[in-house]
Amino acid sequence: MSNQTEDTPLNRFVAFWWALAVFLSFGILTVVVAGSRSCSGGSGMEGYDALVIKEREAKLTTVLEAQAEAMAGSAMPIDEAIKTAAAELAQTEPEATELPVPGTAAAMAAVPPAPVEEEVEVEATEVEVKEGEGGSE
Repeated sequence: MSNQTEDTPLNRFVAFWWALAVFLSFGILTVVVAGSRSCSGGSGMEGYDALVIKEREAKLTTVLEAQAEAMAGSAMPIDEAIKTAAAELAQTEPEATELPVPGTAAAMAAVPPAPVEEEVEVEATEVEVKEGEGGSE
């Protein structure tokens, strides 16, 4: 039996509500601190943010202009581009590779044979057990 006298249902009930109150007080404190920071008039970075936005817009326009300029000379619809690429590939001769295509006879021939396991004979030896040594008694 336990000699603990402080562990009663009432003490557990009170401890639960105290823990809940502490948890909620930290939550309320967090909301108050976060609310006071966001209402303090800003972070002082408004001018910097505007400058960064302008720089990024300038970079975006230069990139878009460069892309449009690069694509202007080759304004070919995608269907025609695919047909052109397919025709170029059809005219080239396929080149043999060193690796065989899996599933073909060449691939099966390229696989080295599995090593053959040799049986090893183990000679049985006789062991003399003297009385009083080892074994179950």
